[in-house]
Amino acid sequence: MKNKKGSRRNRNKSAAHNNHLPVVDRFTKLPDDVLLNILDRLNTPDAVRTCLLSKRTIHLRHLLSNLNISLHSFLPHYYGYYTTSMDAIRIHMNAAVSDATDNILNFRNQEIPLRQLSITFYLKYYDCLTIGKAVARAMATHKLDSAEFIILPDKKLQYCTVDDRRHNGKQLMTFFYACTDAFAGLTRLHLRNLKLAETDISNIIATCKRLEYLRLSMCQTENSVLQLQVEHPWLAELDISSAGLELVELNSLPNLKRLVFSLWLCPQEPLSFGNIPLLSSLSLTNVSMRWQKVIRLSQFLSSALTIRDLHLSFLSEKIWVQPECPKLLSPVLQNLQVLNLDELPEGRDIAWTCFFLEAAPSLKEVCITVWDH
Repeated sequence: MKNKKGSRRNRNKSAAHNNHLPVVDRFTKLPDDVLLNILDRLNTPDAVRTCLLSKRTIHLRHLLSNLNISLHSFLPHYYGYYTTSMDAIRIHMNAAVSDATDNILNFRNQEIPLRQLSITFYLKYYDCLTIGKAVARAMATHKLDSAEFIILPDKKLQYCTVDDRRHNGKQLMTFFYACTDAFAGLTRLHLRNLKLAETDISNIIATCKRLEYLRLSMCQTENSVLQLQVEHPWLAELDISSAGLELVELNSLPNLKRLVFSLWLCPQEPLSFGNIPLLSSLSLTNVSMRWQKVIRLSQFLSSALTIRDLHLSFLSEKIWVQPECPKLLSPVLQNLQVLNLDELPEGRDIAWTCFFLEAAPSLKEVCITVWDH
């Protein structure tokens, strides 16, 4: 009996041993170039934390070529998080982004190429200054393919007053004038929830000589008119949403190829087109109010005859485009190839869209969605 019991115990130990085989670390056995290709796809703080898990990969944290440093990577996860004030959390997160940017860029070997850089941070002056100076030094020693600032206000929209937006605008311009070298090397810029002087946005665009993409969300000017007359060599994409502007005048943007404009409050047409010879893609989204005039595309697009891709979204509310005679509409839609009519209100069927089809001889693709909310 003893032998049998002992034999059974041995068999159980052997089975248990077989069920708990040692874990093979296949990740760290990959060659460095493969590991870097994987790590470069992560947010940089997560990539650095991954490198620190093994002696085999610890040196790779200095070899990353794509840096993406965002507030979300520093969201605290500790007991008592929900009892901490949001102001304190934002201060902690922004300081972490500032420190990470400064440390990663300043201790980086200048011989290691840096291709892409994206930083998301709150508009807090001293943190902004640290980030701006570190980025400017990196730009002086590396030729970046892409450099992006996503600058957020430290207050949510629903808590922001006009004075808060004006304060945000002054903080941004103070940061801008203190770090023009950093802004001059940006290729992408996101701004949100600001009230600026009449010429501030034009000054920013003129200084950001490599800028290819600009997004203005909930940004206003003091006189509610945004005039863009900049002979910019690279700016190809402009995205303006919920701006609260009476008019955006695109007087001269000779390289602009794509324009997105969403949610305007003015009663008249929100855009005025000037010298935009390369504009090929236009996207308009709006919830039309009773006091807003319908848009006649024959007049609205009379100076934008190069559009090939047109996207109109009605958010299932009032139609804000006036059906027109094909003879009037054909000159402005002669190059149109792709048409998207999104979230048409129920009751607007295919018959309503016929004036587009008749006026666009080069049309190749039509997408229509009808939504009953």
